[in-house]
This record gives sequence, C-alpha cells and structure tokens, in this order.
Amino acid sequence: MESLEILLCITSIPSQSWHTWRVEIDRRNSNYLSQTMTWFVDGNQFHQVSGSRIGSTSVWASLAQSPLYIIFNVAVGGGWPGYPNGVTLNGYGTRQEVAYVAHYTSN
Repeated sequence: MESLEILLCITSIPSQSWHTWRVEIDRRNSNYLSQTMTWFVDGNQFHQVSGSRIGSTSVWASLAQSPLYIIFNVAVGGGWPGYPNGVTLNGYGTRQEVAYVAHYTSN
C-alpha cells in the first residue's frame, strides 16, 4: 500500500500570499475503513475523512483508490458566482499562479 501526496503552491485571494496545499491519501492499511484522505495548507491539517466515515466500499474506491488527475480550473463565469461584470476584478492578484506541482508516492 502507499501514501500519495500532491503539493500545490498557489496564490490565495484575498491575502495575495503564497501557500502550499497538500492532499495525502493513505492507503497503507488494506482495510478501506482505516484508510484516510487528509488536507493541509502550509503544513497544517484542516480536514480529514476516512473510509469508515464514508462507509461505502465503492464510494471510497472512487475517491481514494482510483487514478487521480491534477486539473487546474481557472474558468470565469457561469451560473455560479455569475458572469463577469463591472465589479469583476482584474489585474495582478486576481489570478491563480502556480509555482509548482509535485506528486509523491511512498510505501
């Protein structure tokens, strides 16, 4: 079994500071009930979910045991929060900036 970490460094609105975001998927235990997904920002855990909390083998498999893809969605507009208008910000600090993306696995 393995753990997976995805490290992202993006600008945060409204602080305009750089932050490191990480998701760890721990599949070392063969029993899905003991497996976890944990989210961090700047090294501090802010959320965790386990297979036992999900309670469904098939749902957990789709969340934590299937191939993962890193997708950056920078779309603007649509039904939420709405299409750009006169109060939509532009310029420096109103965009997503990615310094690096890394994927790590360990046994």
